[in-house]
Amino acid sequence: MAWYHRVANIFRSDRHQQQVDREFAFHLQERTDDLIARGLPPARAAREARRRFGNRTAMAERTHDVDHLLWLDTVSADLRYAVRAIRNDPLVFCVAVVSMALGIGANVAIFSLINAVLLRPLPVRDPSQLVVVGSGKVTSADDVFTNPLWEQIRNVRGAFDGTFAFTDDNFNLSTGGPARRVHGYVVSGGMFATLGVAAATGRLFSPADDTRGCEPVVVLGNGFWRQDYGSAASAVGRTLYIDNTPFRIIGAVTSSFTSPQPGTGAQIFMPLCTMPLLSHDPGILDDRSSWMVSIMARLHGGVTLPQARAMLLAQSAGIYAATVPGDWGKQQQQDYLERQLHIWPAASGISVVGQNYRTALLVLMGVVGIVLLIACANVAQLLVARAAARQREMAIRLAIGASRGRLVRQLLTEGLVLGLTGAIAGLLFAHWASAVIIRGLVVAHTPVTLALPIDTTALSFTFGMAMLTGVVFGLAPAWGATRVDPQSAMKSGGRSVSSRGLSVRFGRALVVTQVALSLVLVAVGGLMLGSFRRLANTDPGFRVDGLTLVTADASSTGGNAASESRLLTELFARLRQLPGVSSVSASETTPLSHSGRNDLVRTNGYAPAKQMDALAWIHIVSPGYFATMGATVVAGRDFTDVDRSGNQRVVVIDESAVRRFFGGVNPIGRTLQFGSPRDSTARLTVVAVVRDAKYSSMDETVQPTAYIPLAQKIGDVNGGGDATKLHFEIRSAEATAVLAAEVATAAHTLSPAITLDFTTMNAQLAASVARPRLLAQLSTFFGALALLLALVGLYGIVSYSVALRRNEIGIRLALGAVRTRVVTMILGESTRLALVGVGIGVALTLATTRLVSSLLYGVTATDPVTIGAAITAMVATALVAAALPAWRAARIDPMGALREE
Repeated sequence: MAWYHRVANIFRSDRHQQQVDREFAFHLQERTDDLIARGLPPARAAREARRRFGNRTAMAERTHDVDHLLWLDTVSADLRYAVRAIRNDPLVFCVAVVSMALGIGANVAIFSLINAVLLRPLPVRDPSQLVVVGSGKVTSADDVFTNPLWEQIRNVRGAFDGTFAFTDDNFNLSTGGPARRVHGYVVSGGMFATLGVAAATGRLFSPADDTRGCEPVVVLGNGFWRQDYGSAASAVGRTLYIDNTPFRIIGAVTSSFTSPQPGTGAQIFMPLCTMPLLSHDPGILDDRSSWMVSIMARLHGGVTLPQARAMLLAQSAGIYAATVPGDWGKQQQQDYLERQLHIWPAASGISVVGQNYRTALLVLMGVVGIVLLIACANVAQLLVARAAARQREMAIRLAIGASRGRLVRQLLTEGLVLGLTGAIAGLLFAHWASAVIIRGLVVAHTPVTLALPIDTTALSFTFGMAMLTGVVFGLAPAWGATRVDPQSAMKSGGRSVSSRGLSVRFGRALVVTQVALSLVLVAVGGLMLGSFRRLANTDPGFRVDGLTLVTADASSTGGNAASESRLLTELFARLRQLPGVSSVSASETTPLSHSGRNDLVRTNGYAPAKQMDALAWIHIVSPGYFATMGATVVAGRDFTDVDRSGNQRVVVIDESAVRRFFGGVNPIGRTLQFGSPRDSTARLTVVAVVRDAKYSSMDETVQPTAYIPLAQKIGDVNGGGDATKLHFEIRSAEATAVLAAEVATAAHTLSPAITLDFTTMNAQLAASVARPRLLAQLSTFFGALALLLALVGLYGIVSYSVALRRNEIGIRLALGAVRTRVVTMILGESTRLALVGVGIGVALTLATTRLVSSLLYGVTATDPVTIGAAITAMVATALVAAALPAWRAARIDPMGALREE
């Protein structure tokens, strides 16, 4: 059969050559006519066209080139026709582009954020080999270890090629006056080598830097080096004061690396061995109860994750046995010995932002996915209606010889142009939306530094979604528009009842889908907004307005702990004398700061079901704290100057502690103990009960809280001690800026080296509710966007349906129908369409809102009021969308409508 194929190829080639000749002649004549139209004589135009386009013999020898030229010419024509068609119908084009831009842009913005904090690998050597060490079934950014534990894990052999420990905090670079805070990391010497990070100048830390009593040296983050030192190599060797301790700069990292925690860039890096200097605690590196470092490692070459996990698990018992905290109770020590070490993949690092916002981001990704579906339904409906309206045009083209494939390609080109334009607009919207979202991200004590460039992944995602939308939702209308009989389509103004009836049914199905999906988004937005309003209106247990918070640090004054404490005591006294100040108090921590401490409570008659039930938060405060904060003392007395070291130990507890530890019975005069063996014999007498108040954050469930006099503090310092850093709460009618200047002057007169941080309780409360606020804002925006898209979709299908029924409505009016009856008919049909979508949407809503229940505060996932309001909003949207088309239908001229037929 080989001869058959050779002959077939000859004939196939001959037929192809004939087609080439015909195409050549057509295009040669087309170019000749074009030159004649430009003013050239016919003979010269023919010569010029042949010179430009070539001759038949040459073209026959370059068949592939001819095909390529013809293809380019056809594509160029398709693009010209697409632009012309869009120009002739700009409203449809603009609505479709805006719909696509909002849907695609929202998805790109959220996807880029998720990619940055959860998916994108760290910019280090072979990030797939990185793992994070944890001590539970699930690891998190809060999974921390003591330094003795880290030193044991560092010595594990066989599983890892390198390990490192790190912790982060905000450090002060000022040596007096207003503080200058930078975000920095305290890291072990092997971090840079394990990650494969190079130095931009100087050198980085090495394991040789992990020695007790090491020299205080610092490595600069690239951004900080560029901003403060102009990227100069001369920065190496200079001194940088960090928390009033001189550190020698030894190098700076490359610009590609910011930190092992995506979203929290580092401006400085210090070695772990400098922790005693930074914390002012000489024994912190040996303290088996100071939980402070996270641990990451790189798998040993050839060792798989399960193998390394098994190796580490086998050594867990020995590691924990060697690091048992000696100041823990027997039960706590037993629980400690039962812990096990595990590892998890950490190619993307350990993101604090990701841990805090993971659930919220995944919910938002689902929300914007629904927005994209609604936008696609809108685009599909517009293209279906537009294709149906162009049936006469398609019929004329078919009648004069155009192939169906040629018309489909033309309509698909229009869809691709639409998709490309929507993608570009979507990228612009995503750029703006990303900046807005990043500004709304707040992590306690950690500045969020995220750059969301439109990388290859985001670009591929954007243009993939746009092209898919343009092709998929342009193909069906294009194919339907070309499957018409030219003769019937051109009769009577081009009406094609069957085809247009099909497009109406398809459009109605899309509208029902839009309404159902929009109801889900409106309900989710309503729940998030209701949750945030409940949270924002929750009474924190104290008065927020008029409360300025000042953090004073005297550790940079150069004296000993006692002299620094005396400076703060004197500053406390001077703050009370400032004009406009009604009251001042001092404390070790402030409410809603996402920080604090807790301990186990022991009291006669209370036997906890489990150990954690005996846990209570601890506030260490000065006399006058409750009055300054505006907290209500339910029973007993406030602290006084008599409550100092050497006198009877006292404590104030809140109502939750009364219920938990004393069974709701009046506890005044009764005693309790905290579980710290450092002061295990101290009994604290309850002298007052205060109203419950929020401790760490606004969305927490109130837990038992105890207040201890600052002069009798327990825990870190037995029986009191000297404080070198205090938080002052100042209640004043003065503006914050004015008060800050007065406080700075008072501190400067005592010592220019006292550093100060200023904020307000209002700002601290706002930061505490930042995540629910961001969720509420974005969910509400996307819910409103869904309503708008549903409004456009309903308006489009109702208007199109009225246009198709123009003759029917004219007959009704001619036979005596009342115009209000026509309006009622159109509104009723729109309402019925919306109710079908609402019915489906309610089922979807009840199934979906349970996924966001963990993000709600004070509102259930199936709150009937919120869901009822969402249903009402959807029905009202349907009536608004149908109002204008119904009004137009009622004003149809019966005779004009009949004459059209």
